[in-house]
Amino acid sequence: MYPNIELVKNSIEKMANEMGCEPLPEEKAELLIEHVLYDGIWKGVEGKDGWRSFEAMLITEREIRNLLMQHSRTKIAKFNGKCEFDLACPFTKTVCQSFEIALLGRLAKLSGDENLDYWEETA
Repeated sequence: MYPNIELVKNSIEKMANEMGCEPLPEEKAELLIEHVLYDGIWKGVEGKDGWRSFEAMLITEREIRNLLMQHSRTKIAKFNGKCEFDLACPFTKTVCQSFEIALLGRLAKLSGDENLDYWEETA
């Protein structure tokens, strides 16, 4: 199982729309994905290797989703010259599930001690 990079880029664009921001240009989105999931360099910072950590079962399905989503949120805000906390919250059910399908090919499973997403708490 490997992430569908085109779907990940679409998810990043959905997040930008949810935040009320312009999406990252395709090349920046690709650099972001490579930086967070693999070992790509972003402005001199080594990659996070998130996917390798996920494959080694060091992080859960939701943690890999959240890792990529949080970095995406930060980069989208910075690209738009905004403070990410002043923008609309992009962690909606639709956006989260879009990232899960892009990364895993299905919705993420909740692991034993993980917190529910806010929409699950109110459902």
